[in-house]
Amino acid sequence: MKVFSSFLLQSFFLISSCFVFGQNSLGIWDTKSSFSQVINLSAGEYRPITFKLPQGTTKVYYRIEVVSQIGNTTSTFLEQFYNSTNPKIQLASRLTNTTIKMSDPKISYSILFASASGTNQCFDSNGVITGEQINSLGDDVCINTNDISGAFVFKFKSENSYFPLKIKFEIIPFINYELSRGWAKNLKDVLYDLLVKGLSENNTENYSIIRINEISNCILVNITKDFTVKQFQNLAEYEKQNYIMSLKPKCDN
Repeated sequence: MKVFSSFLLQSFFLISSCFVFGQNSLGIWDTKSSFSQVINLSAGEYRPITFKLPQGTTKVYYRIEVVSQIGNTTSTFLEQFYNSTNPKIQLASRLTNTTIKMSDPKISYSILFASASGTNQCFDSNGVITGEQINSLGDDVCINTNDISGAFVFKFKSENSYFPLKIKFEIIPFINYELSRGWAKNLKDVLYDLLVKGLSENNTENYSIIRINEISNCILVNITKDFTVKQFQNLAEYEKQNYIMSLKPKCDN
């Protein structure tokens, strides 16, 4: 078992930086990480706004409201997400049926997803907008969760030539519980394969392959339940070996 544990842990360190997050219904709208700001833009001014994604983010909703400099911005947008796993949000763009006049406060904007692994172009308004826009972005469209340092960069530009305006910008992330602990699906798959390999190569009990798979799954479930990825990594090697060895008889019942 000691050889098996050492093999597993050494291999685990090699692959533990690989994260590929997927959407999961077990999560929460992270109101503590929500962001709301009124942005003042002079005529023709450009401004980027960066929103760093909390670890485990698989989706965000955002709202943009464009008003004149003397206009008032009001919103109950973020309130709809409090204590709700499925907020009744209607994706809305009031651009389709709105004729934009020269005197309207208007902007153009684009969204980039930036991380250490690269930059993705997620959205471009392809022209001017005014009024309100509500939209969502997810890992199926834009969010590259290979890198936990990912962030959205919203690039706003005033399309008014003669007068200033302001934007009410709001955004909220959806956090997957399991992914927020660092246990991405592909990481669990690799760890499971290592457990199976280790048990198979040190099979002094002559377990069947079905039993090896069952024990490996049990060990994996306990590891991901008891530790975040970082907590498990920060254990001393003998602590990890003792922990895994203690799980084997438990999982062999």
